[in-house]
Amino acid sequence: QYTLVRVLTTVTALICAVSGRYQDGKISANNAWVYLMVINNVSQFWAMYCLILFYHAAKEPLQGLKPLPKFLCVKLVVFFSFWQAVLIAVIGRIGWIPEDSTWTSYNEETVETSIQDFVICIEMFLAAIAHHYSFSYAPFVDFAADTPTCWQNIQHMWNVSDISDDIVSHTREIVQQRRMKTAGQKAAGRQEENDERTGLLQQGSAPSYEDQAERTEASSHLAADHTPFGEAPPVNNLPISSSQPGPSESEA
Repeated sequence: QYTLVRVLTTVTALICAVSGRYQDGKISANNAWVYLMVINNVSQFWAMYCLILFYHAAKEPLQGLKPLPKFLCVKLVVFFSFWQAVLIAVIGRIGWIPEDSTWTSYNEETVETSIQDFVICIEMFLAAIAHHYSFSYAPFVDFAADTPTCWQNIQHMWNVSDISDDIVSHTREIVQQRRMKTAGQKAAGRQEENDERTGLLQQGSAPSYEDQAERTEASSHLAADHTPFGEAPPVNNLPISSSQPGPSESEA
């Protein structure tokens, strides 16, 4: 959710800046930066909480990869720099960065931005050193193999065949899943149609009790018309359904 929220807040900040409602680092009720800062902070805290839950769930399977230093290096660079900018803005708001009357081309906001940029330059140098040890290349190097030349390393760096292979493989998997889903839907539709046809056939082949009674009565009349004089007509052998009441004693 953070990637989506960050894009939306960035687009909103651009629109507000064009309309004159956005000023970075200025705490004011009429400044959109304050509200976007709150939204980004809530999104970042929720993202950090979910990542911590994921780390606890996958800590043992990923133990050999040392995920904690990698996690701290990446998230501190992304989140700490943002929180640092908010802290510097608050410090300037409460008057800890006083504006000097001798300044000609600077004001309080530009000084806050300059401090943030200067501190980030120092912090990124320290983060680069931390990344070197956290994301070490040693586990991916075969020291028993022949050492490639510098030109071969440059060619390997610009080789993007692994990315194209991943894209092709992923596209094939998506197409295969889509085909399987379409085939399953068609099979389900044919099965439903067959079930409906079977139900209609069964309904049409099973005569009701009234139809059986009419057919039996017609056959009895036909038999009575062809019975010789003096002989009794055949007995009506119509079965009595359990749901139909039998003749009463008076009728008998």
